[in-house]
Amino acid sequence: MKILVLTKRQYMGRDLLDDRFGRFRELPLELAKLGHEVRGICLSYRPRPAGWLTDPAPEAKAAVSWLGVNLAGAVHYWVQVKKSMEEFRPDVVWACSDAFHVVFGVWLARRYGVPCVADLYDNFAAFAATRWTGALPLFERALGRAAGVTCFSRLMAVRVEQKYRPAGGVEIIES
Repeated sequence: MKILVLTKRQYMGRDLLDDRFGRFRELPLELAKLGHEVRGICLSYRPRPAGWLTDPAPEAKAAVSWLGVNLAGAVHYWVQVKKSMEEFRPDVVWACSDAFHVVFGVWLARRYGVPCVADLYDNFAAFAATRWTGALPLFERALGRAAGVTCFSRLMAVRVEQKYRPAGGVEIIES
């Protein structure tokens, strides 16, 4: 299976590529170890070195190819995502890290006719950025349309199932 990961690059004070940190790195690596072809595009909200990086898991002869893109290059980000959808042709999009990636991932997947799984490592609805006019309803609608949702805890999974009723159900993947 081909999986395209859409995520932000920094969270919890760490950098996915530089620090090789977190669930947005580890879960795609585990999927690659299982034999899936995984590519990721991570958007940096701060200026960082951009470009492709291979993140290997040598013990399993697996790797994830990551493209780092800066927010300042938002047009480049869109071009790279569009190119990945058309050339890589993923079977599924995995959107994670914040409400905006979930909204964008679900929209993109629907546009290209593939399922999108949203990952929630926190309650994005409570984040300040989600309170911007119109962001919360878009996020809530995206969760309801997602082919599935993965959550970091049982409490979050119950909340998501009750409040958003995702089309494909909810699974728990603890950090």
